[in-house]
Amino acid sequence: ERMGVAYKCYKGKAGEHIVCADLILKGHNAFLSDAGLPFDIIVEKDNELKRIQVRSTSKSKSYESSKNVYRFGLRSGRGNNKGKGGYMRPMKIGKIDYFALVALDIWKVAYIPIEELSKSNGTVKQIVDLRVESIKGKRTFEKYKTL
Repeated sequence: ERMGVAYKCYKGKAGEHIVCADLILKGHNAFLSDAGLPFDIIVEKDNELKRIQVRSTSKSKSYESSKNVYRFGLRSGRGNNKGKGGYMRPMKIGKIDYFALVALDIWKVAYIPIEELSKSNGTVKQIVDLRVESIKGKRTFEKYKTL
């Protein structure tokens, strides 16, 4: 698997374009935003503009207690927090309205309202797992397939 910086950038851009196309094909007015903003896409919903942050992943994986899940990191910032000049911090409520989580290998998108991922301190959960199959009490792509 290619892991270079350019590949990660292309993967993110692919997710943004998939989300924008998905929204347009579902009848919404949707636009890619400019670089440097805390959101990637603007969409009109119920006569209001909504801000969407896109997160993409290439494939499902298994983790300790979570088997065959698509895992999405929801922190904001640049690079990583392991030195090398990068920094990552929890996303704050108020900068976006939805996360669009994209599984690139199966072309699935989940639209999760920011309120559903918020914590009591005004930040957003750092990691979200999504499943394709339905398991009681677990998040699935099917549950969040529309805005």
